[in-house]
Amino acid sequence: NRANGMSGVNLFSCEFVIENGGRLCVGNIASTRMMGPNMEYERAFLTALSKSMILDKKSNGELWLLSSKGIPLMKLKQLN
Repeated sequence: NRANGMSGVNLFSCEFVIENGGRLCVGNIASTRMMGPNMEYERAFLTALSKSMILDKKSNGELWLLSSKGIPLMKLKQLN
């Protein structure tokens, strides 16, 4: 499986697997290399994405990515 999107300033692409129990494992993250404002947020996003996380789909359509201890790391929402 592949995912792609905008990580702030740059575009990114990655491979991912959803394991039993809803664990998300992301690998082989690639991104464009443009510089822009607030690059620390982009680095934090890509670093968090590279960690194994638990998926939790909410009734409002949001997808929460949780740490192995259940702490919310990201809240994702699909844009139309």
